[in-house]
Amino acid sequence: MISKLSNCSQPARACRPRPIRATGSNGTHSIPPSRNSIETGSGGSTSRCAPRRRGGILSIGCGGGADFQIAPHRFTGSTVVLVDLDRQALVLAEERLSRYCDVHIVCGDVRRAIRQVQDEGPFDVVVCGCLSDYLDDRTIISVLGELRCRLLRVGGSIVFTNIAAGNPFRVWMEAIADWKLVHRSEPELRKIATAAGFDRLDFSVRRDPTGLTHLVELSVP
Repeated sequence: MISKLSNCSQPARACRPRPIRATGSNGTHSIPPSRNSIETGSGGSTSRCAPRRRGGILSIGCGGGADFQIAPHRFTGSTVVLVDLDRQALVLAEERLSRYCDVHIVCGDVRRAIRQVQDEGPFDVVVCGCLSDYLDDRTIISVLGELRCRLLRVGGSIVFTNIAAGNPFRVWMEAIADWKLVHRSEPELRKIATAAGFDRLDFSVRRDPTGLTHLVELSVP
């Protein structure tokens, strides 16, 4: 099921989309929407996150919904809730998906959006894209914990990516592109998942084809 994630970190081809916002222990962060709209030859994409049965999908930091556009017919009959700070991007995503499924859009802060969409849930799949790349440990633990307790159906999954420690492009990204990400190792991600209330057996992680990004799935059995 972890193959539902797209490759999210490929610095040489990355764009700088408009930000969403999340409030953490260090204040309010401007967060570019998930870079999961970047396509790779691996064929991985959010289009694979359609639940096994027709159900609910929550996508946080969805941008213009480019990933869903790759194979939108796979979501026929599902309910998709899209969250982003950029209202124009949300309108575009809604236009792309509305002919295939029931689409609801929520514009605003991530933490506030979690509360706003409670009545839409529980969800079979929650896609957080690259959200964790821009949040400190305390904030991402809190967000994942809220998603687990408030929004995830039993048997459902949260999927997200995080750029891996040891990224050889880090100096270039930070010094030239002014693109600062929170790099994490697999043990650090496991520690975050445990702190958010997930059992170690419900944590799955692998690298994307570039080797630069962790693809993470957290499940509720």
